[in-house]
Amino acid sequence: MPQFQNRDFAAFLFDMDGTMIDSSRVVERVWTAWAQRHGIDPQPLLAVCHCRART
Repeated sequence: MPQFQNRDFAAFLFDMDGTMIDSSRVVERVWTAWAQRHGIDPQPLLAVCHCRART
């Protein structure tokens, strides 16, 4: 990204577990599309996506 070249940053913040921004719907949509493209049933995958087991 050219706009970030030659800049100094004191810190970076990564929200990898969805604590700050709930990314569950986006993650599920992407994994569903991936599974469908590969002929895989997305439901078992979605049961454990985002590192959370569903009941």
